[in-house]
Amino acid sequence: MSTLAPRKITDSFFQLGTPFFPVYLSLGQEAMLIDGGIGGTFFLVQDQLKEIGVAPASIKTVTLTHCHNDHIGLIPHLLTKWPHLKLQASASAVETLAKEAVVKDFLAFDQQVTATLQAKHVVAQVPEPVTDYRFRVDTVLEDGQVLNLGNGIRWRVYATPGHSHCELSLLEEKEGTLVTGDSTGLYMPEVDSFWPNYFASLPKYCASLVRLRTLTATRVALGHYGVIEGDPKAFLGRALDQTRDYHQEMLRRTGSGEDVGTLVAEKAKWVQPNAETMPHQLTEMCCQLLIKQSQKNADRTDLFPA
Repeated sequence: MSTLAPRKITDSFFQLGTPFFPVYLSLGQEAMLIDGGIGGTFFLVQDQLKEIGVAPASIKTVTLTHCHNDHIGLIPHLLTKWPHLKLQASASAVETLAKEAVVKDFLAFDQQVTATLQAKHVVAQVPEPVTDYRFRVDTVLEDGQVLNLGNGIRWRVYATPGHSHCELSLLEEKEGTLVTGDSTGLYMPEVDSFWPNYFASLPKYCASLVRLRTLTATRVALGHYGVIEGDPKAFLGRALDQTRDYHQEMLRRTGSGEDVGTLVAEKAKWVQPNAETMPHQLTEMCCQLLIKQSQKNADRTDLFPA
């Protein structure tokens, strides 16, 4: 049995995987997994399902919030071990996952992070490589679509691009659980702060946060570090405010002639202790991308609500 126990959020919603790479389980008449974490956590997730008492045969679908490497690692293993599973994602995710270069990059990333999880004794056993690492999406999800699991458990799909072009969020209407993927950026509980992640589009990222704030929810299930209970509107408001602050800081500091490399190194050093399983080089690349996005939108005055 894994030393990392599953976390019961509600009677029908559980957090599996690791704190930094969560996989969510929704239970209705049938079950659904949300997101796919890292491939090296397959046996961990399998043990956690056994602890809850959920048989793999009862899990019918896996739904992706987006197709970044740290959210899809389990998918090839799940589809190989449990071939009855159906994979659901946005149309943009389908297009991205069909690219050979994406799969090649995914493999290198997943192997590196899995090795780190082993070295840190987060996982004791990892699955053997599978023969087919292509991602077969069975259902293309659209904005507004409802995923009915039965027993009153219904998830509504919301397109929330900005972190990625393919980002989706999901709201369970009965218990008020809002799964945001990485739409809010990386919330770092240890420092109670957000690292904004507007990698694909700053305007769309801000618009998605504004849209999410209009939803009625009880809790937010994040792409990293699990579930935040309490006041989702206030939490999402903070995410938007800190996005504004980060964007303005990038413009101010680069505009004053500060060396971009120095700024990137500083921000990556701030983020890395709160994302220590992620490759440092990737964190630096992301920090540089945020600067480019801010500079691209330097003249926009309509990004943040008054």
